[in-house]
Amino acid sequence: EIVDHHKDESHHEQVAADSGKRIIAFENGHATVASTCTLVAERLFQSMAESDSSRKIDGALGLSLLGVILLDSINMNPAAKKGTPRDEEAIQQLLKRTDWSSCADTVPSLMDDATLEKIFPNGRCNIPDRKALFDALIGAKSDPKFWLEMSAMNCLR
Repeated sequence: EIVDHHKDESHHEQVAADSGKRIIAFENGHATVASTCTLVAERLFQSMAESDSSRKIDGALGLSLLGVILLDSINMNPAAKKGTPRDEEAIQQLLKRTDWSSCADTVPSLMDDATLEKIFPNGRCNIPDRKALFDALIGAKSDPKFWLEMSAMNCLR
């Protein structure tokens, strides 16, 4: 299966476009989403609708997908001209359909308590603050201390 938002270079021809296993969000020379995680979220919610539309996704998964979409779309800043309506819809669905209480006891090893309090101003069982999450992630992305504290394996994940 191939899911991407870059131009299809026609590699892996064994994965045919008409099989539903080759999802490339790229049309007329432009990506139609800012993030491949938007495509993953769309697929996830589609599969949930087919089984149980009231089910919520795990908080760690929701937070991971949300964080990457926010990074890739520059937090949907219109001046960046990256985010699309599909990205915004994925963000809204993640905020709404994630079981935030399931990550309440999870302790991310890369964030201190003060940062977590900014991201979850109403407690760890509640919806995160988009701007605070984006700011924490963009800050970590360019913080040499952050990268030095990680193992090589974690940097490559």
